[in-house]
Amino acid sequence: MARPTIYNEEILNKTTEYINGCKDFELENKLIKVNIPTIEGLARYLDINKTTIYAWRKEKEEFSNLIETLLAEQATRLVNGGLTGSYNSTIAKVLLTKHGYRDATDSDVTSGGDKITIVLAPDLANKYIESNRTTEDNSQR
Repeated sequence: MARPTIYNEEILNKTTEYINGCKDFELENKLIKVNIPTIEGLARYLDINKTTIYAWRKEKEEFSNLIETLLAEQATRLVNGGLTGSYNSTIAKVLLTKHGYRDATDSDVTSGGDKITIVLAPDLANKYIESNRTTEDNSQR
């Protein structure tokens, strides 16, 4: 038998409180402590397992919306902090992969997924065929 859920209105209030309370600490314009909202941090704040958070996210629409707010705040701060140098850019880049960002260069040489067909003019095609025959004939000797 499953344990009864502790999900209630207070969970929603505490989740909002956690998201709004996650602020970096600065002293004399120097970043001292980074405090980005995370699922793990929320789990600790609510004193529950993160698997419970994932379950509630699937089952409870209002809670799911709050988690989306948490993740949006997290991504925004990672991007901004990584770009300004406030956050370690390597760590920000790694964490942003969880948000769909990636560090890659696309190089599609097949014209958008379609195969490239090379069409030669008839006289060029004949020259190409003849040059290959000459090369083959010379190599067989």
